[in-house]
Amino acid sequence: MILMPAVSPSFSPVIFVTLVVMFAASVAIYALLVRRWTTHRNWVSLTDWACERRMKLAKDLSQLPPPIDRIADRRPVVRLRVDDPQSGTAIVQFQTDPVPEMTGSGQEPCWNVLIRRLPRQHAPAALRPMRVANSVVELFRLTPFHGLSNDRFGVMAIDGRTAQRLAMSSARALLPADVGLLVHEEWMMLDFSARPFDPIELDRMLSVAEQVSGIA
Repeated sequence: MILMPAVSPSFSPVIFVTLVVMFAASVAIYALLVRRWTTHRNWVSLTDWACERRMKLAKDLSQLPPPIDRIADRRPVVRLRVDDPQSGTAIVQFQTDPVPEMTGSGQEPCWNVLIRRLPRQHAPAALRPMRVANSVVELFRLTPFHGLSNDRFGVMAIDGRTAQRLAMSSARALLPADVGLLVHEEWMMLDFSARPFDPIELDRMLSVAEQVSGIA
């Protein structure tokens, strides 16, 4: 029996490159999954929530939706926006310049609002929740009517007749105590800045908007 000398396999560039590509792909997929379920988890959950309700996460955040465009002097910057064109609803998270007269004015306030188109025009009026430190409705410079306010909501409006009309409506009874309301021309805006911007709260705000818009 004749033993043949052992032959060492030669270096194969093709095999080496294939292994490098496979390793790089594995690292990339792992990093993508980790990022998806850690730093981008909220974005992923919002995307899934929007798809389930046939809504869309806006990619172009440069355009200000009404009535946010009425406070352009505060230089609002949209961070997140979910749109439902069919119902005329937009859910927006945006920041503004610090407001000196508000608590924590050293930081840029972050606001969470739901905006819905109404079937008719309304004179500007608002319900400012008394249990929260700040509300975005204060940025619209409406006149407060303390005689029409209560311990849950302050009534603000462009004039006394409009304030009286809002105070006599059932809006205050329908609103949670930490959610503000603004009606401005053909738009209704709910301010839920005291709550997180997550799918659970967005579902709650959609329910509240259905109830309140029915009396507007």
